[in-house]
Amino acid sequence: MPSRFYGLIILLLLFFIGFTVLHFLWLFGVIVSLTGLYRLSSLIKNAFLRFSYKVLMTLLISVTLKVFVFEIFLIPSSSMENALFSGDMIIVNKLSYGPKNPFLWFADSGYASHQTQNFFLSDRLSGLSGIERNDIFVFLKKTPVEKYLVKRCIGLPGERLQIINGKVLVNQHTLIEPQEVKKRYTVYYKQKLESSDVNFIQGLRAETQDLRRIGKSETLLLTNKQHVQLQNTKSIDSVIFKSDTAKSFPWGKLTNWTVDNFGTITIPNAGMKILLTKTSYGIYSKIINQDEGVKITERNGRYWEGNKRVSDYTFKYNYLFVLGDNRAISNDSRYWGFVCETNIIGKASKCPFFYN
Repeated sequence: MPSRFYGLIILLLLFFIGFTVLHFLWLFGVIVSLTGLYRLSSLIKNAFLRFSYKVLMTLLISVTLKVFVFEIFLIPSSSMENALFSGDMIIVNKLSYGPKNPFLWFADSGYASHQTQNFFLSDRLSGLSGIERNDIFVFLKKTPVEKYLVKRCIGLPGERLQIINGKVLVNQHTLIEPQEVKKRYTVYYKQKLESSDVNFIQGLRAETQDLRRIGKSETLLLTNKQHVQLQNTKSIDSVIFKSDTAKSFPWGKLTNWTVDNFGTITIPNAGMKILLTKTSYGIYSKIINQDEGVKITERNGRYWEGNKRVSDYTFKYNYLFVLGDNRAISNDSRYWGFVCETNIIGKASKCPFFYN
């Protein structure tokens, strides 16, 4: 056999060892492996077989790019305005946080021994950076039906989060939010509108109705910058935040929280232990059962894992709290809770050539 064939085999073995034992340079290994496999086509003498092999390798490269490097998604709604608009195409970068480990199926399949599974237990390959506050990412929401969502990361694992009149507090400090975030305000107009203000105010409104016929007030979705500009406009009497009284997570009579007055709540991190009480079970039972894969039930004020009575629980994974930038219409963590780190697909950025 040609010496380059033996060289390819050695490269593949080095990649496998580096991936399973050292768990780094996986991207280099993938690139070298695919390049070597593609160049093997030169060893195939039959023209048809060589062409077929190249087609298969092209498909393999496409799949590899989707699994390890990036995916393209289309924004379906306006919940992330003004950062992303409905119809925008985004690139989901899997290299930022590291792609999900494609070998996990082997560890979960039952074909791997306990010792072998230790090589494959990591949920995610190493990435270029960790998840940071204000990152926009795509994740898989599994219930009630599986669908991909894109939101902004507001709370990190282990932090305490609260929302007071629409303002987010993290560890008791008011969060400085990105300029794209929009909230609902009631705008009160003066009796007479200055002609120089009409065009500016009209540009903030979604309705086409004549501004001078709307009465004394109306509700607008405004960024913080627009809010300040309106307050300094001669035709405006006042601009008041309009608090939403819609009930929030967790549902039921456990709390009286709303989407604009929420918490305080602790975002779970790996290793965090909680005592199982009526309140903690109501807040965390969903992620314990669905994301952690541990079935804990409550019977007559006591908590059971199967037939074993338990009084506390220690989390295995990190979780995040996410919000949409268009707060008034976004369906996010305020309604359904935390995002498990294992469900994150990648960091989102707007595709510069395809946007609405």
